[in-house]
Amino acid sequence: MDDAKKLAALYGGELVKMPRCTKLLALARDIKILQDRRARLSGAQLALKYGMTERGIQKSLRRIEPHERQPWLKDMQASITAVL
Repeated sequence: MDDAKKLAALYGGELVKMPRCTKLLALARDIKILQDRRARLSGAQLALKYGMTERGIQKSLRRIEPHERQPWLKDMQASITAVL
């Protein structure tokens, strides 16, 4: 709450847009789903764990699997593991 008061004091009356980082959060989720899939969790188990449908899990895996061998993905996995 103190941070909100500081922002209000600094920007009171102005429109301030705060980034939500949705693409980064989705990428982090997709990487975790891929890791769990490699650990032999089924589509149904993944859907329950991540609060998604099995179709959503399939889409997520389809988005991330082509990048599986990219060096940046391994760096991202390490960062995500450290943060989450």
